[in-house]
Amino acid sequence: MGHFQRLFAKLDKNRDGFISVQELHEEMRRVGVVCGDEKARMIVANSDRDKDGRLDYEEFLGYMMDREQKWRIDFQALDKKNCGAIDQEDIINVFKELGVVISKTNAKRIIQMMDEDSSMTVDWGEFLHHVIINPVENIAELVSSWKHTLVFDVGESRSMPIELTQEETDLSVWRNFILAAGAADAVSRTVTAPIDRLKTQLQVYGSKAVSLGLQDLKTGGLRSMWQGNAVNVLKGTPQSTLQCFLYAQMRKQVLGERDCLSVEQRFGLGCVSGAVAHAAFYPLEVSQKHDRC
Repeated sequence: MGHFQRLFAKLDKNRDGFISVQELHEEMRRVGVVCGDEKARMIVANSDRDKDGRLDYEEFLGYMMDREQKWRIDFQALDKKNCGAIDQEDIINVFKELGVVISKTNAKRIIQMMDEDSSMTVDWGEFLHHVIINPVENIAELVSSWKHTLVFDVGESRSMPIELTQEETDLSVWRNFILAAGAADAVSRTVTAPIDRLKTQLQVYGSKAVSLGLQDLKTGGLRSMWQGNAVNVLKGTPQSTLQCFLYAQMRKQVLGERDCLSVEQRFGLGCVSGAVAHAAFYPLEVSQKHDRC
């Protein structure tokens, strides 16, 4: 029971013998649990037997013991080496089992979320502390919570670190990130350019599009299938980058002190950032259509 008492004392910041929603939320924020305010309220609501809006030691002990019973077997499953602790390799393996590949750097960051003695491993006590603070129900939900801690959504399946270290905020790192993202965007647009061209011709010429496409192919050769692609790349890559930047900046302003946005807020920010980015590059869109047709 000693580790339960120590955890309760750690969370009871004002030493009043109770754990409040705010105190739980602060610890969740410290260890990187997203949507902490909502989860803290849920823990208190489910364990608060006398309905006073806070948890005394007995109430919190019941919650902690339930978590201990639920997660001990799962911890043993994560500990592939049966050494009593999980490390970066174990984190990489559990992600791989769920079809997700992560880098050693991100695996290290996940370990650091739970590692309290700087050993770069997580023993049972540290893991239990984490799943007490992070009220997920199974390994899949736990992995999902780690993913959301490491990244945030910026629309159209793009993502970037939620918290950047000093090294990651250096200009050279951002330059490399933008260059890599731009190159990937340009390659994907180039590979799919013939299909995109056919789509445009179908929209303009309807059923005649196929015959016109074959005529263009005979006249201009295979190269004609990429006509207008240069403009598409010049428009699309900066537009995508601008949309990501606008979404991230607006999200930061709207988020404030909260941990996450509602679905409606994310939808609204995505609409605004997409509309502004599209409007900024609309002249190139018109130029691209004229070039193709």
